Amino acid sequence: MPQRGARLDTERMESAAGTQPEAHVDVEVKQRGSRSADLVLTIVGLLLLIPAVLWMAWTAMWLGAVVSKCGGYPCNDIEVAGMAVAAFGPPVVWVIALVASIVLIALRRRASWVAPIAFLLAIGVNYAGAWLAQSGADFL
Repeated sequence: MPQRGARLDTERMESAAGTQPEAHVDVEVKQRGSRSADLVLTIVGLLLLIPAVLWMAWTAMWLGAVVSKCGGYPCNDIEVAGMAVAAFGPPVVWVIALVASIVLIALRRRASWVAPIAFLLAIGVNYAGAWLAQSGADFL
């Protein structure tokens, strides 16, 4: 039976036999610390993702000069689509990662894993666009 005036969430209580129960671990404080660390990691990850995504988009603009066999002729539609995917795909992946992180944080779920996955996905989209542009250039 708890002592009179003892709060169940913070104060220790003595059992009927006079022995002390295990120390109460404040779970809410641990969760709050974990949430703030997750929020910091998510923000840092998304901020570090910005220069990487912009670099990928910038290098995709040079993709046309490297793989293009157009010269004075109009470029193939497949090549143009590949350059567009390589240039605009990584920023779109970043926006999706930002929205997903906000939703996960609002739902009180871990979101620190979103930025590394988005980075790998942006690299994949960039390479897929480069492959598509190269395929279009080879098609000519």
